[in-house]
Amino acid sequence: MLNRHCILKLFYILAHVTIIFHCYCRVVIRFGNVTTLWHGITDTIPRISALEQSQRDPDILLAAAEHALITFNKTTGEKAILAGNPYQSGYVEGIGIAARFDHITGIVHLKGKYILSDEKNRLLRSIDYISNQTGIFAGSPHIRASTDGTLAKARFALPLGIVKDTTNSDSPIYVIDDVILRKIQFGFVTTLPNSHSGRLYSSNYNNGYFSLTIGPAGDPYVGTGHVIARYSEEDEGGFVEMIGINNGKVNCDSCSFASVKFEVVQSLRFITPDHLLIGELGGQLQLLNMTAKTVSQLLDPDRRSQTTTRHAGHYRRFQIATVQSIFVDSSYIFIGDQSSQGHGVIRQMEYKLG
Repeated sequence: MLNRHCILKLFYILAHVTIIFHCYCRVVIRFGNVTTLWHGITDTIPRISALEQSQRDPDILLAAAEHALITFNKTTGEKAILAGNPYQSGYVEGIGIAARFDHITGIVHLKGKYILSDEKNRLLRSIDYISNQTGIFAGSPHIRASTDGTLAKARFALPLGIVKDTTNSDSPIYVIDDVILRKIQFGFVTTLPNSHSGRLYSSNYNNGYFSLTIGPAGDPYVGTGHVIARYSEEDEGGFVEMIGINNGKVNCDSCSFASVKFEVVQSLRFITPDHLLIGELGGQLQLLNMTAKTVSQLLDPDRRSQTTTRHAGHYRRFQIATVQSIFVDSSYIFIGDQSSQGHGVIRQMEYKLG
């Protein structure tokens, strides 16, 4: 039998172990400087609508620039057009620059190919890693519909984004198709039940989704005008978690999830399992702490009063026009920006965990 003194001592030890464990597990993110890696004004390259890392070379970023897929070397600054023509839209299958796209909105990797969402051609397109030959992955060109079925028989209305869990080769591909979510797995396209954006009541921006990412458990997260939500396929399927309210505060620093209002969510990306980055149309980059349920601003709230030609600076003082896309590696956050003249810009922000 334990006496009272031993019991109290045991509780004391357990309490301290709990505190130490909590402090050890709490992730602290330190953000550093922002620099401009490349400004499209020198090449008149349009906005960067999607960013992804090449699985063949970790130094290479894949950037969707309107109607082309561009490679950018993070170390040397070299860039090249992998496929398409950034200045000319259309639908042509071909090798490399002979191909034509009409607004690339997302990039994923699948078994030796890049899979792209080609918005206005109403297709998912593929590019072979080795030959750069393009092809149709799913859908039919210029036929607007939301038909489920095999890859060949499925149809898309407006593919506005595409994501996949990179840690699992068999994980599904999720697609924003105008106002609904679609899932592709084992060669079939299906519409996720109860996934219509109208269920999020996103004020004036209730006409569809704007962004999409994969959460730590493999569930898709979507962003609309002022709201972010997680979709779950459990039970009958539907949105199980919503962040933001239509009548909340815009550009709110250290706000709770229950009081914040986002300013058109353009991009989403998890930096840790507990921290979600939000890129907004107005140029704000925000950090969501999914455990504490708080929102923090990473950029100056007065950004609109300054130009976007500044090339370096502390993250709190740096101005960005619009956060079109985000990619995160182990040391940097890469931001696809758009200058006031409409040119694409790639910037990087340092960060450290610890």
